[in-house]
Amino acid sequence: MIRKIIIKILLFTVILIGVGCQNNNVDIQYLENSDEVKKQIELGNSSNSYKKYVGIEMKETEIRLEHLMEDGSKNENNSDLYYNVIFTNISQDDIYINLKLFIPEEINSKYILGDYTLGPKKEDVLLKPGEKINIKYGTITKKYSSLTESEKEEYNKFKDILYLELLINNTKYYLKLTP
Repeated sequence: MIRKIIIKILLFTVILIGVGCQNNNVDIQYLENSDEVKKQIELGNSSNSYKKYVGIEMKETEIRLEHLMEDGSKNENNSDLYYNVIFTNISQDDIYINLKLFIPEEINSKYILGDYTLGPKKEDVLLKPGEKINIKYGTITKKYSSLTESEKEEYNKFKDILYLELLINNTKYYLKLTP
């Protein structure tokens, strides 16, 4: 009887340790829009200490004048906006990373017809030292050539900006990215 109790306690302890050691973001809450990320940055709720873990490179945003449909056909009534961000583990240790990218609110309501956020993944991603993640993110927009000159000016002012909510080893960082 005592032996069965001891075995059950040991099994329960092993299960608790195993569950406690899993690195997932089930309880992590992410922000809803780029204005919330900007507010976190303004409040000083982020630090530059992420730089000891990851290098971040944002490529120049690409405007594709025709929207490419899932079946490979082209929709000439819309354009696409493509982002490319590369994250590199520059530390000597394994890191767990997750993120949410936001297109600025200044162009969401006026020009973006598709998704204006990307992420987070359901599980954090393990990056070993030197490993990279290349995130390519596209969204459908109003037809660029149909915009007025003042609309194009506003569109171009904000198209090369992404806001980032970055999770590294369960610590949050808030950033504004530009090429």
